[in-house]
Amino acid sequence: MESNELQDWLNRWGLQPSDGAKVLQIQKSKMSEYLSGTRKVPNYISAHIETLDNLADLKATRLIKKRLE
Repeated sequence: MESNELQDWLNRWGLQPSDGAKVLQIQKSKMSEYLSGTRKVPNYISAHIETLDNLADLKATRLIKKRLE
């Protein structure tokens, strides 16, 4: 996954990078590094995003909201 794909995912779900970090359970600084291209997005993050995208919208939305609490 490239940084632009990560940004696209955040945009699809209406998430700010800090919220995306919470949902993916990573540090905000890591999210910034991935988005800027300083660091490559690890495979486990890509897999997590793919899983969220493949959940039914209602289930994914519930999980995202829960992680933002």
